[in-house]
Amino acid sequence: MNTNITKLLSAFILATATLLTGCAVDTSEEVGSVSEEIRLPGRFTVFEAKNGEYYFNLKAGNGEIILQSEGYKAKAGAQNGVEAVKTYGVDMDFYELNKAKNGQWYFNLEASNYEVIGTSELYTRKYSAKRGSLTVRRVVAKILRLEAALNNGAAFDLFEAKNGEYYFNLEAANHEIVLSSEGYVSKHGALAGIDSVRANGRDINNFEILQAKNGQYYFNLKAANHEIIGTSEMYVSKYNAKRGAKTVAALLYSERVANP
Repeated sequence: MNTNITKLLSAFILATATLLTGCAVDTSEEVGSVSEEIRLPGRFTVFEAKNGEYYFNLKAGNGEIILQSEGYKAKAGAQNGVEAVKTYGVDMDFYELNKAKNGQWYFNLEASNYEVIGTSELYTRKYSAKRGSLTVRRVVAKILRLEAALNNGAAFDLFEAKNGEYYFNLEAANHEIVLSSEGYVSKHGALAGIDSVRANGRDINNFEILQAKNGQYYFNLKAANHEIIGTSEMYVSKYNAKRGAKTVAALLYSERVANP
């Protein structure tokens, strides 16, 4: 693990170790506060309102509330709502734009059963509401990436090889390498490659299953221009290679992969 990740984890651990109480409501639990060393991309706050119900909101790094829930009878329900945001908030298909009676716009984040998980503030334009939903998606993804780093989960490992080129591996939570890159002449290029894997690896249709000369199977992940941006290990059967590709796609879709 490099020095930057170590500093990042230290700051994140310090930030999440403190529970804040006594806000404008009865009780409040805030996850992911701002430390001196790093400003987190966002944080969830669970609190009990004066009506006895529990709510949560999602704040951006600047403290602005960008998503808020309806009331829950129990704190556990609100906490489950936070986890639902982490699950569905990484997919723009679960955001629905709506027009309010006053002509302004807002969006809901919905679960797969169409239940509303969270609602945005009001925007004067539909375009602004769309941008707001993209912001929520981006903040949720960054929070999940930080959590993966904190919990020693899946991660990208970026390194410089003896030939002077830069490579990266995608490692699962058990540290198994599930995807490897080709060489890049610069670190910046390798980082751009990681961004491309994140963007393209969410779609299983971008994975191609191939048979090697030794009879085993592997898969390539391709970008929109058909360039290979990642290659798997070898599998003894085509079925296992397909299952491996689905696993990698699901992992990248979840956003629970730490940055290098």
